Amino acid sequence: MSNLKEEFERYLKKNGFQISSFLLILEDTDSGSGISVFSFIKALLSQYSMGKIMELIGALVVYHFAEIRLENKDLKILLTQEGKNAVAKLKSLMGHKPVK
Repeated sequence: MSNLKEEFERYLKKNGFQISSFLLILEDTDSGSGISVFSFIKALLSQYSMGKIMELIGALVVYHFAEIRLENKDLKILLTQEGKNAVAKLKSLMGHKPVK
């Protein structure tokens, strides 16, 4: 799975995504309830084009960092365990303290 993480990081850099720009958004998915795809798009739309955001969502799924589920007529992005681990590692690298 480490190779997927490295590939995902290369993908982000190659396509000009700033990890910090969606890190806090993905934190919302830690609760287990996920974040709606619409909310995720809305939060990033001022920084990226719709096409880029859709690419990012696809990459999160392809690299096994998130999954998309339909819950109560709403598409949700939920982090996988690999995604949660990556977010925790990124937060620690950025100086965020873990919440206990």
